[in-house]
Amino acid sequence: MITNVLKFRVWDKNHFETDNDSFWIQNGKAFFDSSYGDDFSLSEIENAVIQQFTGLLDKNGKEIYEGDIIKGFANYKGVEYEFSGIISFQGCGFWCENADFPLDQYQEFNILGNIFENPSLLSEK
Repeated sequence: MITNVLKFRVWDKNHFETDNDSFWIQNGKAFFDSSYGDDFSLSEIENAVIQQFTGLLDKNGKEIYEGDIIKGFANYKGVEYEFSGIISFQGCGFWCENADFPLDQYQEFNILGNIFENPSLLSEK
């Protein structure tokens, strides 16, 4: 399923995923919204990694972002593929590192984890 929402998630150096409503992105940097009442304040997130939402959901309805590790099946140009890998943005679309076709061509896929919370999955692919 494809959605048309521009969304991001942000990870800080401690691998903490911030809430989509609690950060700002400006000039390639991420800032935590530390406002209180009428006092507007932003604090830069050190070593932030900004990941974009692909616009796709896995078979369980979970949003897929850059850095997610997926496993799936596809029928691309009449050939059946089984694949797993990390999602990244390349050129003009999102791709799985071990597949030679864009992410929106996949028929069924499942998020196994992501590169921050589940680095052990990288050696299992």
